[in-house]
Amino acid sequence: MDYRIVFTNECLCQLENVIYYLSVSKGNNDAALNVLMDVKTTLGELVYIAESLPFCLEENLRTKGYRKVKLKNYNYLFVYSVKDDVVFIEGFFSTLQNYSEKL
Repeated sequence: MDYRIVFTNECLCQLENVIYYLSVSKGNNDAALNVLMDVKTTLGELVYIAESLPFCLEENLRTKGYRKVKLKNYNYLFVYSVKDDVVFIEGFFSTLQNYSEKL
């Protein structure tokens, strides 16, 4: 099944903040571009496999029906839910963050 991707405003802000941090604060445009390319690749795969990924292990996320998908080359992940044929991307986080408390 092909899923449609919908981002929350919060998630878009989180992604923008990471890209800004890498590009402007760290002065590493290549890293920012590479993360964006990894995001594009991950989302391109997610449209086909969204419901095949397991629910989150964290109890508070699992009870909300959240799943997560990690970027292949960077320590970032998306937390999302699926309803019918729509994937709702709820957040973009570093794998080092305690993201379960932020959703």
